[in-house]
Amino acid sequence: MKKLPYLLIALTFTFVCVSLWAMLTAVAKLSPNWSQSLPAFTRLCLDMSPWLLVLPILEVAVCIFVGAPKRTDGNSVQPLSRDR
Repeated sequence: MKKLPYLLIALTFTFVCVSLWAMLTAVAKLSPNWSQSLPAFTRLCLDMSPWLLVLPILEVAVCIFVGAPKRTDGNSVQPLSRDR
């Protein structure tokens, strides 16, 4: 049950990143038809838009790392035996 918030956050973050990437891609395709040039911050966002597809991959990796069951063997540290 504790893994559900991580999943919801990852899905929301992925949706937001992909949506923003799609909007920036649409702006990049339509901007050559405009008479004015784009503002500097918009151009910066357009240049950084490929990172919006990398961030969800990193988020899913973190989610898998946090959500993976921890290994508890009990014998993870074995004492040294001094049988002589």
